Amino acid sequence: MCEGLRRLYRKAIEGVVSDRKQQDHLNPDDVREHIDRHFRDPISLESVARMFLVSKEHLSRVFRKSFGSTINEYITARRMERARQLISAEDLEIKDAAAMTGYSDLAYFYRVFKKFHGITPGQARGMTKTDQ
Repeated sequence: MCEGLRRLYRKAIEGVVSDRKQQDHLNPDDVREHIDRHFRDPISLESVARMFLVSKEHLSRVFRKSFGSTINEYITARRMERARQLISAEDLEIKDAAAMTGYSDLAYFYRVFKKFHGITPGQARGMTKTDQ
């Protein structure tokens, strides 16, 4: 029994050491794929850094160097692109599009949408209806 526990303990230690070594080998494409899969969820620089077992500073530096934007800018861009698609292509209430893209505060969603697209969500919906 002691030998079995010893082997389990050794495996756990080896796993932690392996994870620590990977901190220096952060793959920015893996980070971007993770964000692409989870941008609808409550996600932040902190949560992504925890997920990849790196510091926020290291993650920020690597991501910005690789893609030319911050993680928060990238998350916002993904959310806003999807929000516009939902508003334009589907008969969905704006509040539902906001919720489906990770925004629980509708007023904040309107501000971010307007800043990102230059028009309000209602105007975006109106543009698609007049285009049809």
